[in-house]
Amino acid sequence: MAERYPAPVVTRFRQPRFVQTSDSPPAVAAGAHGARAAGGRVEIHLGFHPDGTLAARFRAYGDPATIAAADWLCEQLDGGELPGKPLSAPEILRALSLPRRSANAAFLAEQALNEALGRLTGGSCPG
Repeated sequence: MAERYPAPVVTRFRQPRFVQTSDSPPAVAAGAHGARAAGGRVEIHLGFHPDGTLAARFRAYGDPATIAAADWLCEQLDGGELPGKPLSAPEILRALSLPRRSANAAFLAEQALNEALGRLTGGSCPG
């Protein structure tokens, strides 16, 4: 990683915990934003654990900030209930100590989540 990233970003990039895999809970709804060709894409997959709590997983393509933003977002949602208010890009930036130049990474995650929540709830999710 040529560019220096804050420690929380490096940790999440090297060992993301919420990546969508074949062992993940089945996704009921998914949302995506961005394009691989443009340098960044985030997919958020939402479903439910057997106990009825929310399951959140991701797939992401991009720089370490993009991977970390998606992983952090899923951590905040996983095991809980549907959020009354979606998490925002500024919250993601603050939580990961990301500079403003990494705002696109947080925005991709936020928009993918909004789309997934809209599909899960059958309507549009305010964001």
